[in-house]
Amino acid sequence: MAPVRVILATGLAVASLSVDAFVSPRASTLVGRRAGCHAATSRPLHQRMRMADEDIVDAAEKATDGVAAAIKDGADSIGKAAMEGAKDVALAAKDRVSLGGVEVSPLGVGAWSWGDTVFWGYSEAMDKELQEVFGNCVGGGVNLFDTAEVYGVGRSEYLCGKFRRDYKGIDKNGIVIASNFAPLPWRLGRGSVVDACKASLDRMGAESMEIYQIHWPFGALNSRYWDGLADCVDQGLVKAVGVSNYGPEAVKDAHAALKARGVKLGSNQIQFSLANRKPETSGMLRLCEDLDVRVLAYSPLAQGLLTGKYSKDFVPSGPRGRVFKKKLPAVAPLVDKLKEIGTPRDKTPAQVSLNWCITKGTIPIPGAKNIRQADENCGALGWRLSEEEMFALDAAASAAGL
Repeated sequence: MAPVRVILATGLAVASLSVDAFVSPRASTLVGRRAGCHAATSRPLHQRMRMADEDIVDAAEKATDGVAAAIKDGADSIGKAAMEGAKDVALAAKDRVSLGGVEVSPLGVGAWSWGDTVFWGYSEAMDKELQEVFGNCVGGGVNLFDTAEVYGVGRSEYLCGKFRRDYKGIDKNGIVIASNFAPLPWRLGRGSVVDACKASLDRMGAESMEIYQIHWPFGALNSRYWDGLADCVDQGLVKAVGVSNYGPEAVKDAHAALKARGVKLGSNQIQFSLANRKPETSGMLRLCEDLDVRVLAYSPLAQGLLTGKYSKDFVPSGPRGRVFKKKLPAVAPLVDKLKEIGTPRDKTPAQVSLNWCITKGTIPIPGAKNIRQADENCGALGWRLSEEEMFALDAAASAAGL
């Protein structure tokens, strides 16, 4: 008897199942059993053979039904997983916010440490893990990566561009890279912004970038730099523009100047965290909200001070260690409050700190040097602190003099 084959295409794989593997043992047993019964019944051989064939066919049909049922269960599971995946994608898209017309996640990644050898101890040996960090962040719902030409003297820009090109995920086209122009003393005109932007794109291996920012204000040259940003938009080099480390008056001026050029000011990147709430208490957050300018919060974990990983007896090496020794005693009660709020949610102090920034309406961009940090950062997404919890954290920060 020819083997019975069942072919099923699920969209993910094709299963070819040979039913003779299920049938042959039973067929041999049945033939032997029927042959044994022949001595007692003395039935003609053709009847015994027909009965054996019928049993073989019956076994084949049952086996085929079993295989089909198993495949259906598998297909149902695949379908359910696909639906859940689609649901996650839909939720991620729903959580996106607009920054100058570019859709970004409510949490980003600051890539200062990707290339910086002085402050963060970068080496090229880290690149393989940093590629995984990049992939894990995108897989965890993060699509915004902030870099700058001065980070590692361009190395960070190069890595961000390379990691995006090498990323194999399905949502590759949604990845957003933002970089920063450095207003150095010899850069005197608007053309220097365009030239620097093109150099950054060369390092990224890209024809355009999503967001381009002025890294810090520079007095009388600010207006020239704003014109340079608008020129970058006009030339199709960037999709959105922003500024960094700007005070309230400078934000108003930049917003007005760019508006006159038909360009929207998309963001102001400033230091903001539970350990530095000045942008909120000074009215900067409210101003940016009124102007529809997104606040990118850098150092949202105060360079690790709010993670709960350090104590007066254990501080990081290098320049951070000296700063931490001074600040840790005052911050300790605040970290205790972060732990108290996070424990019932199974969240770490870092995740609570990042969620506090998100709930304040900002887009925190913490660094991530390894996979553990990347995954922990992504755990700040998908939930929100309550009003009571936000009030308790604000009160704890105030009590600590922050």
